Amino acid sequence: MIFFSIGLPGRLAQLCEAIIEVLASTSGGSVGRLAWPSLDHMLGYHHLNLPLDELALHLIRDNCTHLVIGARQPDDGLRQALAEANSRFIVVLDDPRHAVADLMAETGAESRAVTRAVANSCPLLMRYAAMPGTLPIRPSDAEDIRKLAAAVAHHLQLPVDDAMLMQLAVDPAIAELRNAGGTAAMPSQISDAERRTLDGALAPYAECFAGAPMGRLLWTRDLFMIVGNAGTTLSEPLEAAGGARYLTYGPYIHLPPGSWNAQVVLGFSQDTAGHTFLIDACADRQIAGAERPRARDPRDGGERACSRPDCVWPRRADTGSTAPSGRSTGRSARF
Repeated sequence: MIFFSIGLPGRLAQLCEAIIEVLASTSGGSVGRLAWPSLDHMLGYHHLNLPLDELALHLIRDNCTHLVIGARQPDDGLRQALAEANSRFIVVLDDPRHAVADLMAETGAESRAVTRAVANSCPLLMRYAAMPGTLPIRPSDAEDIRKLAAAVAHHLQLPVDDAMLMQLAVDPAIAELRNAGGTAAMPSQISDAERRTLDGALAPYAECFAGAPMGRLLWTRDLFMIVGNAGTTLSEPLEAAGGARYLTYGPYIHLPPGSWNAQVVLGFSQDTAGHTFLIDACADRQIAGAERPRARDPRDGGERACSRPDCVWPRRADTGSTAPSGRSTGRSARF
């Protein structure tokens, strides 16, 4: 049998999957665990789809009676399959900022890549949390392991008794995950700018997962990349001189379902004033574009807002800016 845990790549999801693994073992046979996608793929720019037939092959290859799947970026194909089968599963609604701390500690990756990876998972989890077969689990649920395990066992229709619940409550591995999950602190070396990027992209999801209305998302310039140098962000002003070309792009992050207004704010040097730039938004295709905004003198504000109310999920959003043709001069910065 296959058990699904839909959650962010943090300790709280790992805790829930460890509990399911122990509970499933009481039904007899071996139990395997699989986290999908891999952390390397989550931190990259791959288009990810969970191949459902691979799960059956995993059971056969590893000779498992049961398989616990930790889906970190679950796609629509899995959601439809679970809905059609009226399957029961759990959705782990951890604070995304805690998941970032856990993932940074585990991989050593930079905060920008980890923030983007977790931000890509959040809107996908929201769709699963609204399904009828789900059991939502939040950080506060981990305070009582016996109660949590009993709820998971009941929802997934797994046999459990008081002795098993007591065993889970004193299990050292479970205790370690419980103590870390939902309480991890940001690494001390994270800068104020990185923290703003983290909060802007993830704090609204933390509010939503806690039951409050979702606030405004803010993608800071650190999430965007410079064309021709993917490892460089817009932490410094960008040279606009050099003729017509793409200047910057990103951040390739999923959005929740719905209509969105996007505001792009750019700052220009005085030399750039008077030239025109193209700002567009794409999600597999162009879905919005500014009418070639003209850069304004920074003494007049030097910014431009580009909005469109019908940018619709579910594809990853990307915005970019293009330099004007001709002999342009000056510099630009995204805020």
